[in-house]
Amino acid sequence: MQEYQTWRELLAVLLKKPREQRRIARITMVDSETLLAWSRNTQSPDVGQLHALLKALPQRQMLLRTLIAEEFEDFDEERDDAPTQASLMAFSAHLLELSATVPEQSRFWSICVAVLSEALQQLDPDHLGISLSIVQCMPSQAGTIFCLRESISLGSTPWCEQVQVKTRFLGAESLAGAVVSSGSMQVVTNSTQEQQLAVNLPEYAVSAAALPITYSNRVAGCFLLASTQADYFSSQVRIELIENYRAMLTLAFSPDTFYEPAQIMLQTMPAFQEQQPYLAAFPQRIAATLKTVFSTNRIISYLEAQQHVCSQIAEELARLPS
Repeated sequence: MQEYQTWRELLAVLLKKPREQRRIARITMVDSETLLAWSRNTQSPDVGQLHALLKALPQRQMLLRTLIAEEFEDFDEERDDAPTQASLMAFSAHLLELSATVPEQSRFWSICVAVLSEALQQLDPDHLGISLSIVQCMPSQAGTIFCLRESISLGSTPWCEQVQVKTRFLGAESLAGAVVSSGSMQVVTNSTQEQQLAVNLPEYAVSAAALPITYSNRVAGCFLLASTQADYFSSQVRIELIENYRAMLTLAFSPDTFYEPAQIMLQTMPAFQEQQPYLAAFPQRIAATLKTVFSTNRIISYLEAQQHVCSQIAEELARLPS
């Protein structure tokens, strides 16, 4: 891969293609001669034009931001990433009202969907590709946490742009597992170079971050993020924003779903491909559980049956030879 010393050098290479030159000129609203002058260092863009150039080149945005900042020390590379304090306060107020009024049985879903939807808009305004997931602790019958479950996700292309209810299991081998076990945030800047923590990351992930969802010294799971861009979670402003959303997610969890550090005893879970045959029968197993319970004149909710089957499958996967 070619390395560029300046943003002007990168721009010069891109402008060699006439179609790309016309596209960049249209989006930045400057003529081709001006773009060529920027690339030759005979003219310089203003701050607004630099941000327009960033939007014109979403797949090169992270590199371009870095190179521009090297030349223009006063360039506010985070301006487009950070929502105003007023918008954060407004969303926080909305979330608190939601938390106070939503029925208990739909509390987890409602708050998670609200936070993921807001976070997606703020964290990926240029639609570069980001995945956001809620990962929950999975208790064993003994009360220890032997694995984690990725339960709700939302993303932008190439990931699904609709809220998904998921069942995928993660353990000590994963970034999420490392974060829940340590109780501290961890970041993978480039999954091709950091293989140890890149295990069981979402498909297409180049960089990733995970933050524990905690209350006092107890943990309920983690907020897992992935991006198609390398170094996407290196920005301090972006990390601070993610930490705000992580704190908001705490409202979704009931007190009894937070676990002491001594209860976290994660095992290694199989790769996602090995989990698929077990998860394929998930709906049928829920239906069978409800039927069995009904035959004994007992009543449980669909959610309780779902959690019971989740625990069964997770324990079966944990027993597979590694």
